[in-house]
Amino acid sequence: MTQNFLSRRAMMTLMASALSAPALAQGGPQIVATTGMIADAAAWLTGLPVRSLMGPGMDPHGYRQTRSDIAMVARADLVLWHGLYLEAQMEEFLLNLARNRPVVAAAEALPRALLRQSGDYDDRFDPHVWMDPTLWAQVVETIAQTCARTLPALEPAITAALPAYLVLTGVGVALTLIDLDHHRLPDVIVLPTYPVLAGLLVLASALSPDPHGWSALGRAGIGALILFGFYAVAWFLYPQGMGLGDVKLAG
Repeated sequence: MTQNFLSRRAMMTLMASALSAPALAQGGPQIVATTGMIADAAAWLTGLPVRSLMGPGMDPHGYRQTRSDIAMVARADLVLWHGLYLEAQMEEFLLNLARNRPVVAAAEALPRALLRQSGDYDDRFDPHVWMDPTLWAQVVETIAQTCARTLPALEPAITAALPAYLVLTGVGVALTLIDLDHHRLPDVIVLPTYPVLAGLLVLASALSPDPHGWSALGRAGIGALILFGFYAVAWFLYPQGMGLGDVKLAG
């Protein structure tokens, strides 16, 4: 297969940026998450900027809270962490913090029957549940429920944003598996996804109390069109470098 001169991973990163949360609030409630994955999910669902304690490449198993971390969570309206002993060195700190403010371990709600037993500890489970889309979807649902309960003004927007997140995740996983096996991105999956996602994001923006929601959605739409145009021109100039399915997915 011909090597793509722009990797699909880069394209998916840009696509995710273009389809960011429909309402990006300025100020407002403060949400802090321990990992980037949880922060990204909470930001998508709430439209709020969510701070992550750990940056890219940091090992959550050995990470210890810093002074700035303690100050950040002390000011937060909601603290989200993974649980299942992923943040092993921070667990005691987070459990103590939960005594006087909303602190939720999103993965702890998963049924233990669905988890893999840890090979090192009899009473521990494999915390890397983001490797299983069905388990991660349940984690994101817990994040959504927690955010809606803590920030009731955002509950309607969160309720509408959750299906959009799950649809995009499910479609992304399906397309990845199909592409690996058949080197194709079927129109029967890609094309219907656009109106479904657009409708859900419009609904989330309409229900959001943030007055900037519509402008953020408009910027996301413009970004998607620019990305589609860029890939269309690249395909036209060098069609051997990528398939037409890549162009359609880029929008």
